[in-house]
Amino acid sequence: MDRMKTIVTQLSPLYYEYDAARQIFWVAQSTPSKDYALELVSITHQLQSRHIPYTVDGKGNIRIGARISWSARMCEGAFGLVRRFTCSPVYLTGEAALEGVRTLGLFEIKPLPCAIDLGAYDALVFTSKNAVEVLDKQYPQWKRKAAYAIAPQSAKAIKRLGGQLRFVGKSHYGNQFALELGTQLEHKRVLYVRAKEVASDLAEILRAQGVACDEAVIYETCCKPQSTPPVLPKKSVIIFSAPSNVACFLQHVSWDESYRAVAIGNTTAAAFPEGITPVIAEHTSLESCLRKARELSYM
Repeated sequence: MDRMKTIVTQLSPLYYEYDAARQIFWVAQSTPSKDYALELVSITHQLQSRHIPYTVDGKGNIRIGARISWSARMCEGAFGLVRRFTCSPVYLTGEAALEGVRTLGLFEIKPLPCAIDLGAYDALVFTSKNAVEVLDKQYPQWKRKAAYAIAPQSAKAIKRLGGQLRFVGKSHYGNQFALELGTQLEHKRVLYVRAKEVASDLAEILRAQGVACDEAVIYETCCKPQSTPPVLPKKSVIIFSAPSNVACFLQHVSWDESYRAVAIGNTTAAAFPEGITPVIAEHTSLESCLRKARELSYM
């Protein structure tokens, strides 16, 4: 629907993701209502101005179309309850908390010592929420600087911690994000705050565009030693949110041909070895991964 695409493009919501197949604006899990309230008002105002019918459920999700009848809701609820008890288990390789998902906790974020003179920079660039959170613990004064985020996940971390969010990438991938930032960061001294290992050439691309960009490596993702490797049942669905998650998981768990993998994006999907083909989530968020994983778990 072109009208919906226009609304999403114009508003670029942080807390809502539009599911075109189901025609639903999903609100991010565990998001306080005060954070998504303004976006809820903006989206529904746009729908009303275009005479597009919608309903808002108790969780804040916005369903496009006429109101569902009481009998249809009852039927949908009963069907969902049956599926809940017959679906395959869903696992997350990291520590994040997602409803109905079992966390494996195979890796950890390890802060690295890094001397940073924030006063020398006009802007900070982030490509992960981990970088935002680690920097906040080491240098809380980062909040005084303009912040540029690759995607909603890092952008939400910036806003939650009180940072000055200036821009959120549209493509959500490192190299494309660097191209989007070229004119935005012109004549600015920039610090790219990142992990020890990254999958893009963001800093090099910015420099090639004439942006004065330095890098600060402030954390690394480490694979935790496991005294007892986890044993997953057949047909399990596993969510992978970063390329490092793939290597760590396969280090501890023998892949079974009945397993199904969900990758948060193309970069993570490319990290899988030959013979394992993941399904890529519609959006680069854990919530989108979870929706895709649930679809697979019912199959």
